[in-house]
Amino acid sequence: MIDDWYERIEPGVREIVRLLRDNGINTECYCDHEKYIQCQYINDGFIREVDYLLFNAGFRNYSIDLNLIREDGHLRSSINIKFQELAIEDPDLSCIDLEKYKIKNSKKNMKNK
Repeated sequence: MIDDWYERIEPGVREIVRLLRDNGINTECYCDHEKYIQCQYINDGFIREVDYLLFNAGFRNYSIDLNLIREDGHLRSSINIKFQELAIEDPDLSCIDLEKYKIKNSKKNMKNK
């Protein structure tokens, strides 16, 4: 029955979707001619820390996009944060004094990247 399900997927992405799903990665949508597969992302680690930091600082409307690019064998990763408003939207709920806040070991973290 599951093989029948895979038969309904466009041929160009079918085996990649099968590979991802067989290894526990949930695919949400895919397109052969656009050459993409969208997968479910479990919010963990660094991205969760960035989200909690922004939310606890009073920001309420933003998106965090994760970019991982493998090109010629080299991996480049980054995140893009897009804010609906650059000002803190909920200052009464902010638990961080932004004037005094500093990221711990930021110079050390930059050297390790």
